[in-house]
Amino acid sequence: MKQSGIYKINCSVNGKFYIGSAVDLRTRWSVHQHLLRRGKHNSLHLQRAWIKYGADAFRFEVIEYAEDRSTLIEREQYYFDLEAPFGTNGYNIA
Repeated sequence: MKQSGIYKINCSVNGKFYIGSAVDLRTRWSVHQHLLRRGKHNSLHLQRAWIKYGADAFRFEVIEYAEDRSTLIEREQYYFDLEAPFGTNGYNIA
């Protein structure tokens, strides 16, 4: 069964993180890893950190499961506003 929700990709070396939402969390993490390994991730900052620190420095964490998929964007925005994963804090693009 697919689980939907909001997630964080944490870097243990510098404390920065990336926040996203997904209809299928397991698949989304696999896609992130695939793109990062190939050097093709859309977040240039996350990509550079992945290259610099290596895959072992990153952890995928679910911060909220979503029962209703229609709320994913709204809940993702909530965490953007709460945690500000931009600039010096994180890897999202403002």
